[in-house]
Amino acid sequence: LAAGIRMYRLGRSSFEVAQLMQAKEQLAMAVKIQPSPAGYFFLGSTLGLLQRPRSAARAYLACLRMDPRSAAAHQNVAQVFDDLKNQTAARIHYYQWARLEPKSAQAKKSLALSFLWTDASRVHDGSKLCDEASSLAPDEPSVPFDCAQSLVLLLPPVEEASLADD
Repeated sequence: LAAGIRMYRLGRSSFEVAQLMQAKEQLAMAVKIQPSPAGYFFLGSTLGLLQRPRSAARAYLACLRMDPRSAAAHQNVAQVFDDLKNQTAARIHYYQWARLEPKSAQAKKSLALSFLWTDASRVHDGSKLCDEASSLAPDEPSVPFDCAQSLVLLLPPVEEASLADD
């Protein structure tokens, strides 16, 4: 496991495919010999970098079966599901991430955006979560910006006001 994690970190820092492939092999062997949440987590991360999202999701879910309180695994699998356009699964894991890290502005913002983008009936909930995320990180401009941008994109188009003839 340690060698696989080391190789993952080397491959990630240089985006060297050969190192990432070696990390994948070492990590896959490690979890086969002795399954562990860390092994599955790093395997998922490696597979994600190798552009294998479905395999990455399976590895993260295996991690979560062993350690359902892994906020990092919920965060990563939520992002993978989002990329795979499975917003229902993504929202479940964004929710778990936000529940496990209630002081994380990024977790709240991600959950908020999952409501804003996928469920028009939950815009109020998403907006409220955006406010909470902004209050958790008042100096982080991306939180209110991303939320406002999403809200603007969701609003119906406004007809330009007709100008009165002078």
